[in-house]
Amino acid sequence: MKKRITAGLVLGLLILAALPAQTGQDSSLEGIWTGKDEIGAFHFIFQGNTLFMLSRNTVSVGTFSAGGGKLRYTVQKQYDGYQWNTGKNDILDLEYLFSGGRLILVFGGDPLSLEKVN
Repeated sequence: MKKRITAGLVLGLLILAALPAQTGQDSSLEGIWTGKDEIGAFHFIFQGNTLFMLSRNTVSVGTFSAGGGKLRYTVQKQYDGYQWNTGKNDILDLEYLFSGGRLILVFGGDPLSLEKVN
């Protein structure tokens, strides 16, 4: 399982590097953020308007728009530990805020506190 996640992470980073760089609406999100909850670790990489996310056993890459505490993430490719699924275009609407140097993402009422790595 760990090898599959690592392979998914590497493939996701390659896809992320190949995507054109564009500017997202909130440049303070730019960079690598990491955190964990009672279930597992989360890693988010914001680059331009591209978001790469690794959470538990899933890797996904897509585009996002953010501003005014609202973030919309459109998943374009997702790796579930076994294969890449494309064309999903699942949309996740999140809320976010910055507090004490941390990024707080809210998924349907559940906050996730992230620390900036770079």
